[in-house]
Amino acid sequence: MSGTDIRAANRPDPDQVLVDIADYVCETERGSDLAYETAHYCLMDTLACGFQALDYPACTKLLGPVVPGATLPGGARVPGTSYELDPVAGAFNIGAMVRWLDFNDTWLAAEWGHPSDNLGGILATADYLSRQARGEGKEPLRMHDVLTAMIKAHEIQGVLALENSYNRVGLDHVLLVRVASTAVVTRMLGGDREQVINAVSNAWIDGGALRTYRHAPNTGSRKSWAAGDATSRAVRLALIAMTGEMGYPSALTAKTWGYYDVLFKGRPFSFPQGYVSYVMENILFKISYPAEFHAQTAVEAGMTLHGQVQDRLDDIERVLIETQEPGVRIIDKTGPLDNPADRDHCIQYMAAVPMIFGRLTAADYEDDVAGDPRIDALRAKMQVVENEEFTADYFDPEKRYIGNAIQVFFNDGSSTDRVAVDFPIGHRQRRSEGIPVLKQKFERVSPVNSATASGPNWPGCALTASCLRKHRWMTSWHCWSPDRVQEKITAGALALRQTLPTGAAAKLEHLLSELARWNRRINLTAIRKPAEMIAAHILDSLSVRPLLEGSRIIDIGTGAGFPGLPLAIAEPQREYLLLDSNGKKIRFVQHMISELKLENATAVKSRAEDYAPDERFDTVIARALAALPRLIELAGHLLLRNGVLLAQKGKYPAAELAGLPEKWEYRVTELSVPGLPQHARHVVCLHRAGRQ
Repeated sequence: MSGTDIRAANRPDPDQVLVDIADYVCETERGSDLAYETAHYCLMDTLACGFQALDYPACTKLLGPVVPGATLPGGARVPGTSYELDPVAGAFNIGAMVRWLDFNDTWLAAEWGHPSDNLGGILATADYLSRQARGEGKEPLRMHDVLTAMIKAHEIQGVLALENSYNRVGLDHVLLVRVASTAVVTRMLGGDREQVINAVSNAWIDGGALRTYRHAPNTGSRKSWAAGDATSRAVRLALIAMTGEMGYPSALTAKTWGYYDVLFKGRPFSFPQGYVSYVMENILFKISYPAEFHAQTAVEAGMTLHGQVQDRLDDIERVLIETQEPGVRIIDKTGPLDNPADRDHCIQYMAAVPMIFGRLTAADYEDDVAGDPRIDALRAKMQVVENEEFTADYFDPEKRYIGNAIQVFFNDGSSTDRVAVDFPIGHRQRRSEGIPVLKQKFERVSPVNSATASGPNWPGCALTASCLRKHRWMTSWHCWSPDRVQEKITAGALALRQTLPTGAAAKLEHLLSELARWNRRINLTAIRKPAEMIAAHILDSLSVRPLLEGSRIIDIGTGAGFPGLPLAIAEPQREYLLLDSNGKKIRFVQHMISELKLENATAVKSRAEDYAPDERFDTVIARALAALPRLIELAGHLLLRNGVLLAQKGKYPAAELAGLPEKWEYRVTELSVPGLPQHARHVVCLHRAGRQ
């Protein structure tokens, strides 16, 4: 450490690094058109990563409030969920989702990182501020404000990383997320130059997380939530600064106790350029494969070799992988791989899977795929070496290549061609090739499809960046706004002349939110647009409430739980049994019964004709299950002698009514369901002749 008189108490001027960041955040009004266009795609890409992470329980178990019940109505919303949280917790949730699968954007320099990690703090703060403003009758943020914050956060993190290697002193790159998010969020909250300096000084004083959890033998899932933790801490530091709390002007340069002396071996940071919008303009997207970026081109090479090696795996003598120096240092691993976090940071694993299977998806890091003995057998034959030309091109600011090459040698002396790839599809030099794939990545996992994405409520891939910047943040941010969905459900129920119990609208919204999430993995319903789901699933189910009889109801052929789940939520005094023969759909229904704590509902996997209850039901209900004569055959045995069978139909079923057995009587009720065409819904009320 530097020697000096550490007793001197004269308070210095702020460090130039702090001043430059604050001046950039407070005084620079906008970036280039290219930066805004790229930020538009970055937002889509980032949300796609977050939505996809919701399919993984290891991620979702960490989401929600810090302690049960600590939600904040009107707070920051977590996309794809029904959570409303304070912005600090919201930032952690969003940040963890974005980073979980190691599929978001990347910046490679002396220090690497993922600048879109900052969106945890940016999105949570933007949503919180906008909802507060709207509640006070003020204008919410616009998408232009959000994209501007993204550009600045990317620039701060990326420029700090250009010539300063934090990993070389054992520190994790998420400390740059904390610094960049702190600066930008403080400004979003209305902070002035002094408050930004104070907040950022505290971000540096926090020090940095160790890289222990990114390297063998300790690689673990903290690397998936560390950025969420950093951007969440940034929001907390920004809020502290906004109270007027002091900062520490020489946080970096203070002798003995400053960041440089304590954590950077006494060296000051080096800056080859100032802050503009260079980083966003040159950001690297992970589009095709959820793989650590230094291995992206190795995966692409492995995919190319798949056809040549898939049938000759036992004949392979060795596999030579050439990579850059950082690739050798970070992701060259031998021996057993303990968990998904271990595997997605192993270049041998990331090359072996596409060579064997011709693919690499997030699911391929899970235990069921990793258990295939061919993977470790192929890994054992791999040799990883540094290619100095790849290393030089990696650090060249005019190139920023991420080259890898793979060649396979067989026992008979033959070999494949050497397949070399200089830069992946997400590189700026392949941007025109990559953007269509990025759009597909978003559309594939978003809770709304591309048709909805181009509508007025969601500025998705169909809109230009300039159009996107004109949208209000509140309109654009949430394709799934819990409070808005709840409002529409409540209004729809009132249009049906119904009232809902306290908390029912929130449960119905959560049902749709989970349905949208599950629908990305398994086909539960063909209806995917939020507005259509409210009408066709929720309101259509509730429309039969006035026709229910008795206390015990069975919904046969319930599918994804309609109409049974909405009715059980709206009618807690009745008992509901939901029956279906499809195991995947029943698992979803059981999940929702548990998730919503519906003590009056039970789900059973069975065909209606095979189900033999201990006690028959007052009402049997079926939605578009079968023609009326067949429905009676399937469900008649489930009904009490004086019970009613409700068959939900579309158009008036004249032909089916003509074929009813003589011992059954009926009446038909036409229903008017908000959001559905007129005369589109009918309910046939069937009962045995002569019932009392």
